Amino acid sequence: YKTCTIDQDGKMSLNGVEEKRIAKRAMMATSFVDSHYVLDAAGDLWSWGRNGSGQLGHGDTDDREAPKMIEELKGKHVREVSVGYTFCGVTVACITDDNTCYVWGDCERFGFDDDVATPFELVFSQMKSIALGSRHALMIDTANKVYGIGRNNNGQLGLGDNEDRSSWTKVTKMK
Repeated sequence: YKTCTIDQDGKMSLNGVEEKRIAKRAMMATSFVDSHYVLDAAGDLWSWGRNGSGQLGHGDTDDREAPKMIEELKGKHVREVSVGYTFCGVTVACITDDNTCYVWGDCERFGFDDDVATPFELVFSQMKSIALGSRHALMIDTANKVYGIGRNNNGQLGLGDNEDRSSWTKVTKMK
């Protein structure tokens, strides 16, 4: 799709045509490398587009032309979505109202060798927020501590060095 808009009433349109499959009003949309995500007012996450890494979260790698609710997350009240790109694929993470983090797609940065096509709980800590970069991630837990994981060749984890991390590492040098 070339355009995805959400008006002030929460009506979503794709290329100027109102999308009626999403019964509840849309609140947020994000798009990355031709994979698209919309969070509706009930906290259910919908996705469509390219799906080579399983980044749509439907348990397969089939591309989809139209939005489809991610069944694994139905009723979990997603409040935040982050999408990151690597040379190998796309990773998606979301945080629910109870501060649970789910991830899927190209999950190399989290220590998994294969693509993950269905969201699964990332067990580490109660997460308030997560941001995915290119082969790395940063998160804030419910105690407002910042942690990083993944590639760090340019110091992107904020740890004061350029060493990669295979497990969550607390960022302590914040000013």
